[in-house]
Parts: sequence; C-alpha cells; structure tokens
Amino acid sequence: RARTGKPLDVQAQMQVFAPAGMRETAFTAQPWFKGRLALPAVDGAFIAPTLPDEPSAADNVHTTARDYARFLVWLMAGGGLTPVLASEQRTIQVSQGDELCNPVMPQHCPASAGFGLGWQVIHLGTKTFMMHTGNDAGEFSFAYWSPGTREGAVILTNGNRGAEAVLAAIDIL
Repeated sequence: RARTGKPLDVQAQMQVFAPAGMRETAFTAQPWFKGRLALPAVDGAFIAPTLPDEPSAADNVHTTARDYARFLVWLMAGGGLTPVLASEQRTIQVSQGDELCNPVMPQHCPASAGFGLGWQVIHLGTKTFMMHTGNDAGEFSFAYWSPGTREGAVILTNGNRGAEAVLAAIDIL
C-alpha cells in the first residue's frame, strides 16, 4: 500500500487475479464464500476456517482448484512477466539439493533444487518443475507446473494429513 496507495487485495485483483481469469480467489472473507468453503479438519474434527480481516501476501489466499489451475496456465503463458523475470523465477536462489536427496535412492535425486522467486524449483533430468505447497491447521495445498512441458497439477485438501494424500496421488501420476 505504501508504494501504490492501494490495498494488497485490490492490487492482486488488478495485476494477477483478473488477468489470470481467477474469479473465485480472495485474501479476505467475501460474501460469495457463504456455503462454499471446505471446513478444515484436524484428526477427523472440523474446525473454523481462518478468514483474516486484512490481506497478507504471505498467507491465507482462498481459492478453488479451478482458479489455481487458471493461475498455473497463466504462468505457463508468461503470467505478465518479462522474459528476464520469467527466467529469474526459475532460477534457484537458495539451494535445497542435499535436503531433497534420498541417499538410499540416489537415482531419484534432483540435479538441483531450491527456492526461486515464489516457487520451489526442481531440476530432474531435462525437466524443470515449479512447486508450491501451503498448510495451516487442517489444510494442505500442493501445486506444480513445468515450463518445458506445460503440464501441472493442483491438489487442495482439508485435512491435517493432506500431505500424505498428496504424496499418494503423486505416486499414482
């Protein structure tokens, strides 16, 4: 807000959500949320969702799998980024290669991996994957896309064991 004079949710709508075709995404509670939110679940018991009054760029974006997929498609098409920024987005800024390598199965170790600009970047063979996860109490999200193959996936869960479900789903892929 300090630079633009506009709140984050207004800026995000103008610069990301609208251009990406995301009509079901917001940082704060909206009237159209009524009856549409999946309740988070912890150990089989539903809890109240986190609905902040103020938007945060680091947390609590509420979206649908369809809108998140639209976002990935938009990113694959350049996402409003200049070629230099798109390249920077895919450049590893902080390495995680050693952390993501299982020494028991070195053939599955990524050539390199780490954090880029907003995404975890993983290089496996000749492919690059961009991945993002998120979790709060009773929620887990996973999304990935590949700039080279233009494929991706979005999985949203409403359980505290969502990461386990995502790993099982990835195993099937």
